[in-house]
Amino acid sequence: MCNTGACRWTVRRDVAQDGDDGAQFTDGSVNLDTNNEELTQDDQWVAFRFGALGIPPGSSIQSAVVRLQNIGDRAPALDIFLEDSAYPAVFAANSSNFSRRVIPGQPSVRWASDNDLDTTSGRFVTADFGSLVQGALDSRTLQLDSPLHVLMQCSNSTGDTDIDVSFREDAGADPELLITVRGPTQ
Repeated sequence: MCNTGACRWTVRRDVAQDGDDGAQFTDGSVNLDTNNEELTQDDQWVAFRFGALGIPPGSSIQSAVVRLQNIGDRAPALDIFLEDSAYPAVFAANSSNFSRRVIPGQPSVRWASDNDLDTTSGRFVTADFGSLVQGALDSRTLQLDSPLHVLMQCSNSTGDTDIDVSFREDAGADPELLITVRGPTQ
């Protein structure tokens, strides 16, 4: 407990189990049993489910990123969304399962930079989407015990971005959610 209201901490969550990440292809088919995915075309999606975050109402989100393993050599051009549901349904291999979870006009964050790619380790972090997490927390969409679904849509309209994202065992590094929080309790 912070008496001054100035506590700052980082919430870390990995993708916990099979089926909590996957890819949706341009034809709408979904694969929940993939270790890595090459994102090269518009309208390809990847999605990640992270367990309960435990962030209390009234907290201030300082930053939010997902750290991924890149088995290619460039960072992607992606739009990052959060599913707008307090208790979202688990992912399924139904047609267009990821893209149907995003409401047209829903806020997103564009990520189109190689700046955060560590070519030595192959790990990189997404653009900061803390504003999306703050919005979900403020609207009470994000509850203490609810999972967070992060969805990313490839927006490679120029055709010059080619990324291979490792989801799980393939490169030994699960996708990791990192949220820096400032609030009254931890």
